[in-house]
Amino acid sequence: MELIRSDEVVALNEAIVAARDGAARLRAAAEDVETDRAAHFTAEADRLEARAEVLADAVRARDDLPDSPADETVLIEQAVTRLQALFSDHDAVLNEVASRVDETLRETVERCRPQIADETALAALEELRVRF
Repeated sequence: MELIRSDEVVALNEAIVAARDGAARLRAAAEDVETDRAAHFTAEADRLEARAEVLADAVRARDDLPDSPADETVLIEQAVTRLQALFSDHDAVLNEVASRVDETLRETVERCRPQIADETALAALEELRVRF
């Protein structure tokens, strides 16, 4: 592991964190909701996690370790999302969370794409979208 990370590893890690954070948000919004739409969001979270793992493999291939979202941030965001889901219309909360996650992922992809040369990682990066 190098002391100074390459631009590619930094970009890969940024995308990994965004994907894992997005997956956690989608899961939190869908938790305790028994609808087909909530099940779809859980499946989307699983898909984002799988894409993050492909990106993490690319980081490991460069002799580095993949980053993860800060635990405290994820816990706070999950708590807020769950509270919103408890006291609001579930579909509205799901739509809001999905829109925010998708926007964050789109911005991350645009920012990271120029730094990533690995074709497999680029393909995974391009799949970081919420399909809702």
